Amino acid sequence: MRNGVPRGARRPLAAALTLALGLPVCVAAVAGLPAAHPGGRPEGGVTWPVTQCGDDGAGSLRATLAGAAPGDTIDLGALTCGTVTLTTGALAVVQHGLTLRGPGAASLALAGNGSDRVLRHTGTGTLTIEGLTVRGGVVTGTDPDATVRGGCIVSDGSVVLTGATVRECSVSATSLARGGCIAAAGATLTDSRLEACRVEIVGGASHVAAGGALFADGSRDVALVRSTITGSEVDSPSGGALGGGVYVGYAGGTVTVTDSTLSGNRATGRPYAAGYGYFTADQGMGGAILSHNHIRAERSTFSGNEAGSGGAIAMIGGDIAADRLVLINSTVSGNTAQSMGGGIWTLLGGVRLSNSTIAFNEADYGAGGMLPQHPLFQGVYDFPPRIDSSIVAANTTYYGIADIDTQLPKLVIAGSGNLIGASSVAVPPDTLAGDPRLLPLADNGGPTRTHALAADSPAIDAGANPEGLVHDQRGEGHARLSGAAVDIGAFERSVGDAIFSDGFD
Repeated sequence: MRNGVPRGARRPLAAALTLALGLPVCVAAVAGLPAAHPGGRPEGGVTWPVTQCGDDGAGSLRATLAGAAPGDTIDLGALTCGTVTLTTGALAVVQHGLTLRGPGAASLALAGNGSDRVLRHTGTGTLTIEGLTVRGGVVTGTDPDATVRGGCIVSDGSVVLTGATVRECSVSATSLARGGCIAAAGATLTDSRLEACRVEIVGGASHVAAGGALFADGSRDVALVRSTITGSEVDSPSGGALGGGVYVGYAGGTVTVTDSTLSGNRATGRPYAAGYGYFTADQGMGGAILSHNHIRAERSTFSGNEAGSGGAIAMIGGDIAADRLVLINSTVSGNTAQSMGGGIWTLLGGVRLSNSTIAFNEADYGAGGMLPQHPLFQGVYDFPPRIDSSIVAANTTYYGIADIDTQLPKLVIAGSGNLIGASSVAVPPDTLAGDPRLLPLADNGGPTRTHALAADSPAIDAGANPEGLVHDQRGEGHARLSGAAVDIGAFERSVGDAIFSDGFD
């Protein structure tokens, strides 16, 4: 029902007027008429064109949205403007599911006006955005008991981005604040970007800020495929800050990251004295991602992120199980933690690394590389980390053990064929030590940056392939086996590589 009139009662008149005017049924919305589907068809599946770039009136995006049915597609591909700027508040998407389709993220943007978010999806299905940029949304809140979320996009269901960009969005509140770019139950990003988004607690409130780019409550899955999350942050000067790039809640959905990059994100929380008072850290956790559910990353890179603990990845709580964090053919490099776990920090649950590289991360207090913990269940639920054919080396810390540290002295690392620097717990007997001779993180081919191996690296031909991988982290065209045996780490040095130990060719 809309404006007191049942939805179906308005459609026959619209269809009749459309036919009388000699217009295609889908053009009814352009003429300012109520949306009507062809007779006998169920609602959904109709494509409605947007024909003008203003924020209101016939043919506008706002008017076209108002007439669409669940399952329809709104097509902005014919617009000749570069930006549709909203002047009357957020666009309401009331349909259970809907698709917004643009000509390409570089060609058309939906822009907020600095006083509201861009899209509010009250349906519980899926809001799909293809080939568009969404930018400039701002949400603020002063109610200390409210939750403020979704700087550019908020959904009561899931958000799917394909070839889309969401950027320069913010949430600022004196209460709980979530999702600088997007807040939803779940999300799938394919060939998409989230960048330069921010969540901030203001006014001295001791609340939690979460999900600088993406906040997902965890009731549905989160997936990143060939996508990038970069330059986003959460900041709570008097409270906790969780997931500078991504936060995923407790509800049980899984997180998968494939051929993707999470870089330059930050979680900054309330300062506190750490390391027996020798330095100051903060309550920020998970610079790139904090999840309470299972994370699986393949052929992906986490670099240049920063937090109080878990500079790149923090996994806290949830079910107590093995393989809660799985990294395959992936790189964690150049991340920083003011406290523990410069690269990875886990609390409860097991970690599995295969053919991955954890290097050049830094922590002030314990484990520049990775710090697996579950101190509440020592000796009962000790799922040992399993590390196979991986490099965990060249990390640094000012207090504690540089590469692998833990508060579980009885823990023993399982696996084989690794190169591990300093570890506070026992490592497999065939583990190599020393300098892995990694070249700087660079574009060596493939969708993500990697550390190539210098010609004299001890990792060459010294690894294994327990996952049966066909390619190294770079993917197609870069075989996982080149030479006598698989190389340790995410990068396979091939016979034809013209890369020398000085980094020049």
